[in-house]
Amino acid sequence: IGDSYRQEYYKGEAEDMADVISLDEEVTIAYGTFDNCLKTRDWSQIEKSLNEYKYYCPGVNNLVLEEVVDSEERVELINIEN
Repeated sequence: IGDSYRQEYYKGEAEDMADVISLDEEVTIAYGTFDNCLKTRDWSQIEKSLNEYKYYCPGVNNLVLEEVVDSEERVELINIEN
């Protein structure tokens, strides 16, 4: 918690960052409920409107939920194909 990292970097073109917010979030979406999820806040030096939370959950090994901060906009996992 508190760590920050670059997700993408190309000076002046792509400067996306993430901050680790939590390591123990519970996430409930249509697909199911997940515990001990990693929550990040994604933002960009260039694209000032980028401000969203992302949740990565064990057992899925993938992003299960993306929420735009201060908005109702969200994208969530609905299916996993084997």
